[in-house]
Amino acid sequence: MRRRRRTIVGAVSAVALVAGGVVVATAIGRDRDNERIATFDAASDPTAPVVDTPLSLPASTTPDQPATTVAPSTQPSTTIQAPTTTVVDGGVSPIVGESIPLECGGFRVCTFDHLADGRLVQIGNDGGEAGPPTFTIYDDTATSVDATGLLGNFDASSAFLVDVGPGDIAYVWYTRRDESETARMGAFEITGSEAGRQIIEFDVGLDFSGDTEQVPTRDGFVQVGCCGPDTVRPAPDAEVVIPWVDRDGNEITNDDDTFFSTKFIDQTLTITAQRGDDTRSWAFPDREAGPRGMPLLYELADGRVLYDFEPLHSGGDSSLPIYLDPDGTVDVGQSPGSILHVLPDGRAVLRDLEDQAYALAELAEPAADETDPISPHPESEAATNESTRPLVAITTDGDAVFFDADDANPTLIFDGPAVAESTIGDGPNGAHRVAYSLAEDRVVLSRCCSPIVGQIVTSPIDDLPMPADIVPPTDQMGEPDLVFDGYGYAPALNLDGSMSASIVGDGRAVVVIDAATDRFTNLRMPAEAGDLQDLVWIDDDSIAAIGRAGSVWMLSTLDHTEGVLTIESSLPFGLTNDFDDLVFAGVARDGEIAVHEVGTDTVLSGTIDDYGNNNGDEAGSSLEVITLPGVTTSAWFFDPGQLIWVDTAGTLRVGDRVIAGTYTWARR
Repeated sequence: MRRRRRTIVGAVSAVALVAGGVVVATAIGRDRDNERIATFDAASDPTAPVVDTPLSLPASTTPDQPATTVAPSTQPSTTIQAPTTTVVDGGVSPIVGESIPLECGGFRVCTFDHLADGRLVQIGNDGGEAGPPTFTIYDDTATSVDATGLLGNFDASSAFLVDVGPGDIAYVWYTRRDESETARMGAFEITGSEAGRQIIEFDVGLDFSGDTEQVPTRDGFVQVGCCGPDTVRPAPDAEVVIPWVDRDGNEITNDDDTFFSTKFIDQTLTITAQRGDDTRSWAFPDREAGPRGMPLLYELADGRVLYDFEPLHSGGDSSLPIYLDPDGTVDVGQSPGSILHVLPDGRAVLRDLEDQAYALAELAEPAADETDPISPHPESEAATNESTRPLVAITTDGDAVFFDADDANPTLIFDGPAVAESTIGDGPNGAHRVAYSLAEDRVVLSRCCSPIVGQIVTSPIDDLPMPADIVPPTDQMGEPDLVFDGYGYAPALNLDGSMSASIVGDGRAVVVIDAATDRFTNLRMPAEAGDLQDLVWIDDDSIAAIGRAGSVWMLSTLDHTEGVLTIESSLPFGLTNDFDDLVFAGVARDGEIAVHEVGTDTVLSGTIDDYGNNNGDEAGSSLEVITLPGVTTSAWFFDPGQLIWVDTAGTLRVGDRVIAGTYTWARR
């Protein structure tokens, strides 16, 4: 199956590559109509290509009906002007021979696909002109037109070709002039005696902004959002919103085409092509993938797949053809400019963004030495490491450690007793949490459990390891010094480590300390916030807290601005009967907060509003349930692309990498 980008005047969608390890996502509560499932495959190897059963590509077939010229209200010429050697986008010979100009009327907004026999299909949107969209079918050489006509009988304000399916039926996304906020999808015949006839207009309103794509699967089209960091695209259980149909409008399945899915985790992209039971996969580093939409992938007649990669720094005017070979290797070609569609024979429709002109060209094959997939953009290297925090962990022996930039060579922070030896009230005091401050080059350690609230101790990196028999310092009044040291638990650092937040007192108060000045502010939480269990920084000015209030789990948010700490909200989101022990788990989805049920494979994720949304019946029913690779004692999403987790055997994994040793807890 082919994948295209929707073409919009003055804007070019960036390629979205987000896919990755195993995430099963469903909705909590009764609102399960929009459940999503993805899957973490922690056992996969992202460093080498994966080759499964090769796909057996069927021979090209002729359409059910012969091509027919259907005259629109204004009949265009059936002859294309002479070929030219001008390279679209001002490129420098990434194409072979002459490029062929393609006529596109109206506002010069055209989209492309091909028939089962490989001939190029073009849908034109005439913009300011009233009337239906136009279709054009070119001959094998694309130097002349085999058929042209109108689609349907309505005034379209925009129209884009999404796919050509079984029976050479075109699926077109469009908006009507008399509807301002609804996009529709229709199925149209484009070959045969009734070419141009609309078979059906599907009774479903689609996102008209262009931020959601309709992606083909065997059963029909599912939707993939533009901007979410879903690790697997499309989600395996995504709802089919538009089915395939035959010329009588009957729903069918598509067993003729190859369909694609992607997984992106730990800056490794895995692309899978599947037709029936035949599957092939390629895994390779993709460090400039942008989190938008579905990657553009095209199946070629020679068995290869062309991945139309659009680097984040290209500004939308450059595509890099990457060839995925049947043997699992990956070859990188030269950029010919902006690619709109690729035919099975490897020729590509190119677009000049400035003049909105189109041409068909044969792409040059990758050079023999161009096998390194996608090098990082030189300007992005520093940004990648800018906010990287060292990995910290607690071993099964009770030691707290941090790792170097390669997540190797652990440095001892605290040589504590094994967790099983720690007891509430009397001690000994084992390591409970640890955080590393890049801003101050020191670590914050939480020890459990004497007194019951625990102890928080800090130390410069140069003074490690901390002694096992730490005596908390006291001030001149003989009371525990709460300036970055004292009684409390669950220390959390903001991104750069300049601020520390901890739960103190009887578990109903929060203290925030400025690491540079040792100035602090604290806040007594309201009763409805419950007994606090954990803290996390949402951003540099906002903190979230989890609490138990009777039989209900609460999510509270606090604001810390100019040294003043205030409560913003306390929202019920779950029952303690349903979740035994909840702690924060980082960011599994952009803009959301993740919570892990310790000792299970369950993570909840949602926005602040999701945590308080009851959908008319149950609190938290808008939250997403993410199923981890297995039962875990600790889970943390450093960002949506990297899962850090510890299984019940003590194995620590960062993405797909296993860290030597055995552990009980880890995060960045």
